[in-house]
Amino acid sequence: MKKKRRADRFLAASIGFSRVGESVAHAGSLIEALVGMSNSSTGEDRHHAVPLIDIHNATIYRGDTHVFDGLSLRIGQHEPAVILGPNGSGKTTLLKVIMRELYPVHANDTFVRILGRETWNVWELRSHIGLVSHDL
Repeated sequence: MKKKRRADRFLAASIGFSRVGESVAHAGSLIEALVGMSNSSTGEDRHHAVPLIDIHNATIYRGDTHVFDGLSLRIGQHEPAVILGPNGSGKTTLLKVIMRELYPVHANDTFVRILGRETWNVWELRSHIGLVSHDL
């Protein structure tokens, strides 16, 4: 029996991050849960693989704006995921955190890991990431 190709699976989470605090933390947990359900639905064991993106308990500001509080998100390598939301919901801020243009507030239990690493030469990291934006 052939395994179903990962490309055949699609996951979309449509979440609005309109309030800082509980709703943002809940939205991050919901995205994480949806990605986790997608992992388990294939029968593949990805618990031992290094995640592509692993954010834990991040509080993130963009200028004076408090965008995320307690955000936790894990997306596995080769796991299709889409993050959708209305204007001002935090999508671009999340991309800037992943691209290391923004950093979370320092705390002992906070980390942002990309491919298992917390520290990167940003030029090396960006050579691994393809980003398509209407702003280009």
